Amino acid sequence: MSLITTLLAMLSALVKDNFQVLKPSAQIAKRVRSVQLDIAIHESRLHFLGAIASVSFVSWVFYQPGQAYQLQIWWGCAIPLLITNYVMQWHIYKKHRAALSTSQWEWIVFFMYAGWGALWALAPWLFLPGVDNPYVVMVMMLILIAVCVTVIIAAAAYPFSYLVLAVPIQLSSHVYLMSLDLGGMTDRQQLTVTWLIPFFAIFLTLYMLKFRKTLQANTVLHLENEQANINKSQFLAAASHDIRQPLQASIFYWENLKSELEQSSSFEKLGNCLNNLSDLLDNILDVSRLDAQAIPNNPRHIELQQVLSAVARNFAPAAEEKGIVFSYPNAPHTVFADPILLERIIFNLVSNAISYTQQGSVNITCVCEQNKLLLTVADTGIGIPRDEQEAIFDEFYQLDNPERDQRKGLGLGLAIVKRISHLMKCPLSIQSKVGEGTRFTIELALGEKEQIDQNSPVENVLNENLSILLIDDEEIIRDSLQSMLLRWNMQCESFESAADAIGYIARMPGWIPDCIISDYRLKENQTGTDAIATVLHRLGTAVPAILLTGDTHPERIQEAHGSGYAVVHKPIKPAYLRTAISIATSDTK
Repeated sequence: MSLITTLLAMLSALVKDNFQVLKPSAQIAKRVRSVQLDIAIHESRLHFLGAIASVSFVSWVFYQPGQAYQLQIWWGCAIPLLITNYVMQWHIYKKHRAALSTSQWEWIVFFMYAGWGALWALAPWLFLPGVDNPYVVMVMMLILIAVCVTVIIAAAAYPFSYLVLAVPIQLSSHVYLMSLDLGGMTDRQQLTVTWLIPFFAIFLTLYMLKFRKTLQANTVLHLENEQANINKSQFLAAASHDIRQPLQASIFYWENLKSELEQSSSFEKLGNCLNNLSDLLDNILDVSRLDAQAIPNNPRHIELQQVLSAVARNFAPAAEEKGIVFSYPNAPHTVFADPILLERIIFNLVSNAISYTQQGSVNITCVCEQNKLLLTVADTGIGIPRDEQEAIFDEFYQLDNPERDQRKGLGLGLAIVKRISHLMKCPLSIQSKVGEGTRFTIELALGEKEQIDQNSPVENVLNENLSILLIDDEEIIRDSLQSMLLRWNMQCESFESAADAIGYIARMPGWIPDCIISDYRLKENQTGTDAIATVLHRLGTAVPAILLTGDTHPERIQEAHGSGYAVVHKPIKPAYLRTAISIATSDTK
């Protein structure tokens, strides 16, 4: 008796342990249930053909001539179940998942498993009566046990759904075995037959609960990591926006004071600090813009030499200052690529090479192979260990910079290179050996020299007699930007909201600005797109417009670029803003 008590206590502990699953936070609890539902439906789809095969197999193997009612009952129950499951899994759920709540879908899953449990519970009573061959009986028992086993993965998220399938099958099988004439069997054999089904029932239930616990733990962990990444992105986007606002105002104020204090060395150093901080935030923004697919790829036939010369002009002085030999080829090649994106890739690779090379050389080489050109940036720097050659393309990952020296960058250059190469569909490879150096190679498509656009872009000259309507809810941005525009001999009327701008327009009949500039994120959840549309509707005429944004969240970037207006990202350097205004107003002057 004590042995039975002990076994029951152990069994109770096992069940209790496996029922104790992770309790996700309220933030992701609904998502956990949704993911579990998706898994259950996906696994059920995988088992659909197996259900057809097993139902057909049983009717073929166990059918006894002269007993047509067996097949009539069997297929009369199986066909509606198969059709219902097929329509629900492959059509309704796939196309109309949102039509019902997760709870309602869970009830559908519950009744679906209950139906299959009832069908398979009928099997021994339909096909085994009159069968005296113990091997045939055992085949049927094995099939029923297999049915319970194969649905564990699909039903693990819903234990009660599993039980309404497994318990009827197991109970029906056990009762049927007990109804057989067990004469001629030893006591041990009779005991084995008696406890065969209950043993498997307990074992499979415990296994299902264990699998359920593991499944939910993995699901919760995955969603928590995903939520952490979302929260991180939202935090960085918010922090970036808040940092960009005072930085932007500082840059505009610095531009306003430039003519008065440009002879001061401190003023020059202040300008350098602002530019460096602006460049760092631009790198963070570039990662977000690439993730949001907000950077266009416009390949065309270009002269590679022009791109290489532009990069060389930037880095030759830095290489000379470090005593590094920097070389690039006279490359008379034509490639088919976006010149801006290609220059950024080479720029970042050379910058990275010079930063991590203390002596020796940094070389750019080009080799043509069939219809492609292999452009390589090689250095004699510290090299990259093999186990870190993938990690260097992650954001903020840096080798040999534990002190986070900002002169070596933020660790975003190679992350941007990887994203741009993916955007351009230009394979990127790396070869490196610690202590000897690194070679980055990018594969470019060769172009046709005859198709190079020989028309150089016309320089946009800013018309200083422009009238600007400015909308921004940040007072320091309005004040600093308005002061700078006035210094550029423009007229500028600045407003906190579109409503204020419309009020001014109403008081000034006939006044039409040459350009509207609006911040993208305004008060009361209004966007710059909404503000511009409201003002244009009041003016009753088309006016070029520019959106300013400090957002780095991919969705906000996509929304801004999808507005149809020119988008300029904060912090904006004055020269960039002049160019943006010039381009926006060039067609109207």
